[in-house]
Formats: sequence, C-alpha cells, structure tokens
Amino acid sequence: MASVYKKGERWWLRFKGADGRWHGAPARATTKPAARLEALERERLARQQREGLSPSDDNRRRMFGELMDLWQERYGSRLRSQTIQLSVEKHLRPALGKLLLGGAAAALPPLLNSKIGKLSPSSLNHLRAYCHRLYAVASMRSVSWWMLPNPVNRLELPKFKEARRKRATVPAEDVPRILAALTPEWRPLFATAFFLGLRRGELLALQKDDIDLREWTITVRRSNDAEVTKGGDDGTVPIPEPLRPYLDAAINLSPSKWVFPAADGTQRAADTNLKAVLRRALGRADIVEGYEHRCRKPGCGHVEKADDRANRRCPKDNRALWIRPLPKKGIVFHSLRHTTATLLARAKVHPSVAQKILRHANIETTLAIYTHVDGIEDMRAAVAKLDFGPLAERAPAPVVPIRRIETFATNLLPAAVFPKDEAPDRAGNASKIRGLQWSGRLDLNQRPLAPQASALPGCATPRMYGSSGGSVVTSAPAAVNAGRGATAPCSARSSAPARAGT
Repeated sequence: MASVYKKGERWWLRFKGADGRWHGAPARATTKPAARLEALERERLARQQREGLSPSDDNRRRMFGELMDLWQERYGSRLRSQTIQLSVEKHLRPALGKLLLGGAAAALPPLLNSKIGKLSPSSLNHLRAYCHRLYAVASMRSVSWWMLPNPVNRLELPKFKEARRKRATVPAEDVPRILAALTPEWRPLFATAFFLGLRRGELLALQKDDIDLREWTITVRRSNDAEVTKGGDDGTVPIPEPLRPYLDAAINLSPSKWVFPAADGTQRAADTNLKAVLRRALGRADIVEGYEHRCRKPGCGHVEKADDRANRRCPKDNRALWIRPLPKKGIVFHSLRHTTATLLARAKVHPSVAQKILRHANIETTLAIYTHVDGIEDMRAAVAKLDFGPLAERAPAPVVPIRRIETFATNLLPAAVFPKDEAPDRAGNASKIRGLQWSGRLDLNQRPLAPQASALPGCATPRMYGSSGGSVVTSAPAAVNAGRGATAPCSARSSAPARAGT
C-alpha cells in the first residue's frame, strides 16, 4: 500500500507503479495528510493503467498530430476520396498538431467557431466528425491513448446548422437539347447518366463486360479505381430502349475494355472535369441565365450583361464585344442523378422501384434527398387532376332523418359502464319521473328513459315509436303489460336501486 516519508525538508511518496514495481517520487504537497492522499491517487492511477482502464504515462503524452497519423494509416488510406485528408491537413494540423490530446480537445471548439464564415457549415461538420472519429480510435483498447468520454459530442461541440439545400435539376424538355449540344465523344456518357442516374465514378469505371447486350442490362460493380461502388454492392439495372443506340456507339468506338475511355483508350482520371463539359453544353443549348458581353481589348475591361446574345459594340473603342453565355447556376454533373430520380417520380414510378434503379440503401434517401417534386408547378399539375364534374347540375344532397343520425351516433359512442360500488347519477326528481313512466303518462317533450329501464336484467326492452314530428317516444304498452303482470318482477326490482340511490 502507498506510504509517505520525509526526506530532508520534503515529503516523498512510495507507491507501486504501472509496471508492478515500487517507485519513489517527491510529493507536491507540503503536509503529511496531503502527501498521503497524493500517494494513494498515484497508486490508484497505476492500478488502472495495469488493468487497461487508463492510458499509460507514455500514451498520456501523445499529441494530436500522432493521432492523425495513426488514423490515416489505419483507416484514411483506404478511403476512395482523400478530400477529408487535404482539409484536415490545412485546417487542423497547423493549430492542433503539436498539442496533447487533452489540450487539443479543449482548443477544438474555439478553432472551429473561429472558422464560421470562412468555411461552410457542411465543411465544419465534416471536420467535427473527423475529430470525433479520431478520439473514438484513441479510446480503443488496442490503442489506449484516451480513456475519457469522447470530447467531440453534441453537448461539448454541437453540430453546425446547415441550410437545407435543394439540388437543381434539369427539366425533361431540356434533356434532348443538352444531349444535342454535346460532342459525340461525351454524348453516350451523359445519356447514360440521364437515363440511369449512374454516378460519375461508376460511369468512368464502366467496362464492356458489365453490359449484357442480349438482356440489355448494366451491372454496376466498381467506381473509379475502387473495386466496389459507393453502396458496396453490385447493382443490375435495365437499359431503356432510347439509351441503347448511345451505348452501341460507345462500345463500337472504344478501343479498350472501357465503355467511356480517354482518347488513348485508357480509363479516364477520377478528377475528370465533367462539370465543365456540362456547363459548356448548357451554354450552347441556351439554358442560361443571361449573356456576358465583354471587350477583349487589353486594358479596356468593359463588361455588360444582357438577356440576349445580340451583337454589341464597346462604347470606348467601338470594338465588337465578345459574347459568353452564363449557364444556369446550381446545375452540376451530380444534378443529373437528381434529375433521374425526379423524372421517375413525375412518371408515377413506385418509390421502391426508383430506389432499386438508383441503388440507394434506404428509400428515405430516394424520397427526401433525390426526389424534387415540391415545386409550385408540380402542385399545380396535381390539383389540376381533380375533377368533380358539373357541380351546378348535381342534385342537392338528401336530408338525413334525425333517427338515422341518432342511430349512427349511438353506434359510434361507447356504452356507459358504471363501477360496481357506484350508483348511476340520477336527477333530483327521479321518483317523480319514474312514476310518470310507470303510469304511461310521460309527456311527449320529456326525454325517454327506455335505455335505463332496458339496462335492468330480465326486463323487456320497450319498443320505440317515431311520431310524425320525428320525435322518439316510449310506447304505452309497457304500462299495459305491467297491469297484466307480465313485467311485474321487473318493476319490483327497479324500485330497489331507486331506494338505494336516495
């Protein structure tokens, strides 16, 4: 057990370390009781280190940069995209790389908050999620660099609020114009993207063996240089009739195993700028927000924007202005996948079928993220399908009798059930009303009490008659039968609850 002793003018600690040996160290405390508590704490920490419940002294000195290197070696190097690695090297390592893990955890929230406005909320959330994964790895038993709760959580560092972004899509009538504006080199690739919604990496990695020309199907097996797709599973989708000529042309023109190869027959690079190809096609197809007229004389700098592409001249030197189309904003290559999902929804394709075509793991992704049918035009088309016919020529609705309404309401309402110990509520003049009922002189304006009488066991249910005014009254034969003695036991039993109630 830990102990203390005095050596010179200082107190010293004697405790068993994490290696199982006895160690001595000077105490920070100046009194014996405080030094003894310090020795017990050191021994408790050493016991936790031996049991793997706390990081060792060497691991307690690990820096955030070492943890970044460990994560990259174990997990980051296997990612298809290295975008996150470039981002963390730029924004995290310079500020946190040389800090201990505890100090980096404390400095992370101020660091990310200082980048609000410089980085988008999505980028900040990516950095936050990256740090959360780092401390999760540090807490693993095989690493044991961090044994405290993960400091990157919703309480310590909440997520940054992202504005809900709606991806722009291409209207159905603009798709043929875009395909016509593309060069023959790119037209089959973009047609496949429009019809089947394949991702960019899946198109660039598509091989001739993946296409079955007999069954007219495509099996999506890989993406860019990876042997698996983003979802991790192979997916087979049918080739529609309008797409078949495009794929036939691509296969016949390709000199290699790739369906959409580069000019030399090799696979296109993962960073191929398909967005620029699409933007140029949008400009040639006049799917633009306007036109920019610019003077190309060096040093002039005259620029004017207009809605048309009519020829204009520079007001400074009378030179013809160069016309540059301004394509619609927000349309990128991934918008083609959103376009496929949206057009499938407008064609009344079942969501589960659209999910299989787009190869989403969750149907929520298909409906909530990729399907954009919430515009005013979609709602206008939906309400236009409502057809009630010539309302003015229709006959008025028949009047429902009161008895039918009462019967319908009675069938919906539950029957009243009273506890065994509790008598039903009665009016103050219950005995007087009961006497009127027995004598058969119940006033027509009085509400009938037949349901109460019929609730008693052994009683004959009174028959109900409807008057000419639509009222419901109790029949007189109930009193007549009582005079004949047919229901005498019932009337006798009905008096007992009345006396109990009073």
